Amino acid sequence: MTTVAVVGANGYIGKHVVAHMRAIGIRVLAMSSRDGSGLDPHTGLLPPGFEFGECVDGVIYAAQSPQYRNVPAAAWHLLAVNSAAPLQVAMAAEKAGARNFVYLSTGNVYNPGFEPLRESGEVLGTHWYPFSKIQGEQALKFLKSNLRTTVVRVFAVYGPDQTEKLIPNLIESVEAGRPIVLAPRTQGISDGGLRINPCYIDDAVDVLSSLACSGGPEILNLAGPQIVSIKEIASMWAQLRGIEPVLADAAAPRAMDLIADTTLLDAHTGKSLQSFAQGLAQMAAKRSVSFVA
Repeated sequence: MTTVAVVGANGYIGKHVVAHMRAIGIRVLAMSSRDGSGLDPHTGLLPPGFEFGECVDGVIYAAQSPQYRNVPAAAWHLLAVNSAAPLQVAMAAEKAGARNFVYLSTGNVYNPGFEPLRESGEVLGTHWYPFSKIQGEQALKFLKSNLRTTVVRVFAVYGPDQTEKLIPNLIESVEAGRPIVLAPRTQGISDGGLRINPCYIDDAVDVLSSLACSGGPEILNLAGPQIVSIKEIASMWAQLRGIEPVLADAAAPRAMDLIADTTLLDAHTGKSLQSFAQGLAQMAAKRSVSFVA
């Protein structure tokens, strides 16, 4: 039986990938700071000389620092979790016989712009979070090992029960009747605001599970097939829920969109991922069921 270790197993992506892999017959070694089996919550690191203690075939590193917003005061913790701890885990993975190592990075590492972002594009640490992920990516690249490492640059994964991220925050604003501010690309010309191509959680965990078991390219964008604006997201949710969104134009223009080029992802998976409209409809259906219950 294939065994995959998931570091950060109680995060949003982590808990879903654990459930998915167990459902398809993969043995999972779930590691989390919350139950003492993962990174030390105080240092953001594993103990010196950490070993898995058993053979593993693949590893998914999905750990996130709870201090990612508390910078620069807790930037050291962010760097520990995103840059140093992945090295500890990768070295332990190799000793445990792992073939594949999957590191969850972010689409925010790219030099910002308005065109779709390709894996070969320039990276630029414009603030602490992407800077820490770039350091992690580079550290793993410098590590000379027999692991097949895939850096997965995640773009707006979303799904049911998610909180404190862009899409659930937009949904809650629509539900509460709060104004949703749309920043235009060009001042004075409304275009719906920031454009993204989100990835539904079920598709995300399917891709990650495959990478952990079978390997993949060195860098891979993880995003959905449908590009949507903030206005479109709000309007689509409002239509599903039978309510009216409150929209307002921002005075200042935005500096970027966050759209992934998914050419490599499409070639790797060989199948179509869910459109944003399909994913949002599933979220609305599950929300309605929870209201009835």
